[in-house]
Amino acid sequence: MIRRHLGASFRLIRQTDHAALSGALAAALREPLTNEAVLGITLHDAGWSEHDDAPTLNNDGEPRDVFESTLALGLPIWGASAERAGEQHPYAGLLVSLHSLALAGHQLSADTERRTQFDWLTLTTRMAELQTQWREQLGMRVDRPTHHGLAAGWSDDREDTLRRDFRWLRAFDKISLDACRTDVAFGTIEVGPDMVLRVERPGDTDVKIGPWPFAEDALEFDVPYRAVPARRYATAGELHEALVDAPTETMRFSFRPLR
Repeated sequence: MIRRHLGASFRLIRQTDHAALSGALAAALREPLTNEAVLGITLHDAGWSEHDDAPTLNNDGEPRDVFESTLALGLPIWGASAERAGEQHPYAGLLVSLHSLALAGHQLSADTERRTQFDWLTLTTRMAELQTQWREQLGMRVDRPTHHGLAAGWSDDREDTLRRDFRWLRAFDKISLDACRTDVAFGTIEVGPDMVLRVERPGDTDVKIGPWPFAEDALEFDVPYRAVPARRYATAGELHEALVDAPTETMRFSFRPLR
């Protein structure tokens, strides 16, 4: 869930809808990605559905924003995201598994609780098993070393493509988050050694990107949300009741070149 604070309301955007925006942006690239790569980018948060159906609260009694997720909360969700993407296409699953492992590795620390460390190891083992399975289905190599699913110390054309697609997944994830969140979180996004994008948001739903990587001169996309009062909720159940009463609305985001 993305919690966007606007006036007296929290606009709550589901992770799957944020990911769909990422995929729509990916499909609009000037140098097109394959359909399977776009699918993976679109499904990179597919495992969040159940949590966003019944979101939890942060320590302040507010709907928990994705940036407030704990490792213990994220691990099963990230694993489910990869598995659900893999059900649609093995390349989509492989791509999302890279994202899942990167998130899990980023949050792991020396003081992580032992139970959570075990769950982290379970996730990494499961992702390695699925990556082998998906690589075999795709005819990709499984006899060379990898690190978190990417070729380590070697490469070929397909590995280079996978690495490039993963960079775009991370970039469009961040661009979509910068559009949807209350404030711009990233601003500068490295896609690769020769491309760094800048993101600015001069208006609530106006997003500017430079250098402009898309085929069209401008893009517009609708993203659904539900608004609840911006206040402290005593229980998650109280928040769920507010969500039930909240109609689904849409924000139209406009993307333009940053001059």
